[in-house]
Amino acid sequence: MKEKKTILKFIFVLCIAAFISSCNTTKKTVTVEKERDKKLKQIPEKKLISHLQENYLKYDNFSAKVNVKFVYKDKDQSVKAQIKIQKDSLIWISIIPALGIEFARAQFSMDSVKFINRMSNEYFVGDYKYVSEMFHLDLNYEVLQALLMNELFIYPSPDDSIKLRQYFKSEVDSSNYILESTRERKIKRQLKKNRLDGLVEQNIKIIPETFKIEHCEINDYGAELIFEIDYSDFEQLEENSLFPNHSRIEVKYGKEVIQISLKYSKPAVNKKDINFNFVIPEDFKKIK
Repeated sequence: MKEKKTILKFIFVLCIAAFISSCNTTKKTVTVEKERDKKLKQIPEKKLISHLQENYLKYDNFSAKVNVKFVYKDKDQSVKAQIKIQKDSLIWISIIPALGIEFARAQFSMDSVKFINRMSNEYFVGDYKYVSEMFHLDLNYEVLQALLMNELFIYPSPDDSIKLRQYFKSEVDSSNYILESTRERKIKRQLKKNRLDGLVEQNIKIIPETFKIEHCEINDYGAELIFEIDYSDFEQLEENSLFPNHSRIEVKYGKEVIQISLKYSKPAVNKKDINFNFVIPEDFKKIK
């Protein structure tokens, strides 16, 4: 069971890595020079969030080929992958390690997660609870899509209808706009009292010239979890639509560390002939 769970984690890490790199799509390089000596004026969170949302990529479906490299437990692994996404509906990923032979396939929908491991003739069908427990992250489709498409999201996902502008407060530093979920003074008070359960800090750095997310960090003190993504080398896919050419991801849980670096190729949006085929062979065994 432990070996099967390790394989599933390996596949899931590759799937997330592949999809994040698919966001690194390009047609034209865009260079952004920051005026680091010029003090930024603070923008109210409502206005800042509106500017972010106005700069989201507008698409119905997306596809790309991806080169993925990650480090996990002192082992380097590089693979190629193909990714397809139907907005607000489906994420489809095929992992191809060598010789053009598919190693695994994954599908994420609003309420389910599916994997096929062709190396061991096994498959997994379940919900996000199983995957969340495996990675110690509160995951669902909305969080994944927002995270991977360089969009703003609330972590952990609220049970009620709290709005982004109610959850985040705006700040500035020397070169970025900042959205933060928890004030620093509150964090210090909770740490001093050793009240860590439920204490989650989420910070977003936003590039002033483009209103694109440059850095996202989540610190779950109670779970001893730190999740970080850095976006850089932004390029243009469509008119007024920028995505990062390179991404660096790091997940720390206790002593466990996962690092991912990403490169894209052959991106496309709104293809008419896109296919999301996902068939589980009858002779495959289910991973429980």
